[in-house]
Formats: sequence, C-alpha cells, structure tokens
Amino acid sequence: SLNYTCTMKNKAIKDIVLLQCSARNNGDTAILSAWVESKFEVTVLNLCDFNIHAFDYENRFENDDFLPLITKIAKQSKALVFTTPVYWYTMSSQMKIFLDRISDLLKWHKPIGRLLRGKHIGLLSVCNDSEVNTAFEIPVKLSAEYLGMYYTGHLHNWIIEKEIPAEVQNALDDYFKKLLQDLT
Repeated sequence: SLNYTCTMKNKAIKDIVLLQCSARNNGDTAILSAWVESKFEVTVLNLCDFNIHAFDYENRFENDDFLPLITKIAKQSKALVFTTPVYWYTMSSQMKIFLDRISDLLKWHKPIGRLLRGKHIGLLSVCNDSEVNTAFEIPVKLSAEYLGMYYTGHLHNWIIEKEIPAEVQNALDDYFKKLLQDLT
C-alpha cells in the first residue's frame, strides 16, 4: 500500500478526481478509470493506495490518510466521481468506508467539510452486467444533498472481456462532457 504523504503531498490534482477502489487493482474498474483518464483531464486516485480506517466515534484514526486526502480533494478539485465495482448490490467496502469517513468533516473538521459545498459529485459503477439496481446510487445521491453538493448522477458501466463497449464509451463521453460544461 502506498503512503499518501509520500505520493500525494506535493502533487497537484486536476479539477475532476476519479476516486476508485476495487478488490482487484487491475480489474474492470481500473480499465474504466484508465479509459476516462485517457480521454479527459482527470486525476485518478485509487483508495487501495491509502490507509483509511473505518469511521470511529472516538476519532481514534485521525492520523490515517483520510483527512489529508479529503483536504486535498476539497481544496484543489471541483468534482469528485466515485468509481466502484458493484459488490452485493452496493459499492466496494473501501468506497463505503471513505463515504462514511465524511462524517469526520461534520464532527471534527467542519472547515474542510464546508469546502465541499457547491462542488460536484457523481458515481460510476462497473460490472459485467448492463443492469444495476436503481437503489445503488442512493448513498451518494443523498450524501450529496446533505453536504450541499451538486449530484451529477449515476452512470452504470459494463465491461466485456476487458473491453469497454461502444455504447458505454459514448455514455462516458456524454457524462464527462456534461460535467466539464457544468464546471465552467
């Protein structure tokens, strides 16, 4: 696992951050993120490269990588796009932990939390099936509302034998072109 302080301390991030996480670092989610990165000005960050503990009401994990990472995202980006595989009808566990840790910004680090207001947040899901449960987006959508962020929507994607179908590529093009337009 990479260490945030070594890999990101002095690295600037772009306006759009794709935050991805999967049980396989070279799986379909990585293929999708790499494709988006090749077409658009985005920064791809893999949550698996960071040491982020689950939310804790006693704030015992304040010194993990969550606060430096979310601070950098809040200060330097305009949009955050969660990119996750579909596991048991929901996002990856690491992605859910990251989303839960936003509670830190409501409890102990309110000035950083306030920086998220007015930013855009979206969701990309990935699996081998073209269908996904409509409830998949609810945690991100409702979190966006609560945090005062603009929800850019959920785009479900599928990959077939490590290839992104043309239909998915076109939908991704539309999603990111609209997001870029909204950011200007």
